[in-house]
Amino acid sequence: MNRKKHTKTLAKSTQGTWWKEKKNWYMLAGLVLTTILLAECPILAYAQDETGGLAAITSPLNNLLNLVSIVVSAMGSIIALWGISEWGLSLQGGNGGMMEAQGFKRIIGGIVMILAQNLLTIFSSTSS
Repeated sequence: MNRKKHTKTLAKSTQGTWWKEKKNWYMLAGLVLTTILLAECPILAYAQDETGGLAAITSPLNNLLNLVSIVVSAMGSIIALWGISEWGLSLQGGNGGMMEAQGFKRIIGGIVMILAQNLLTIFSSTSS
């Protein structure tokens, strides 16, 4: 009896009352204010000037791109070697075509990761 009464009061108290609480209005006002500030106050960055400000911005980004491409290529080499070994083991074990297919997928995925930097260069040059 007491349990039914509690669930009824709980259902009544949570039904459609989000606008009645002050905390929710503060969160909504903060969200609206943040949206207005981000939309109406752009931040201008004058990067290209006589002292080579553009190079100061693009140089670290190019270094980061090179680092990421090296890491991806290294991971691709490891995955390609793993795929080759898995494919070889599947040929020895006779486990069927499923392991062979997984080995081929890993080999192809590793090769794509190794060539990712070159593929990125090719795709970006054709789009512009």
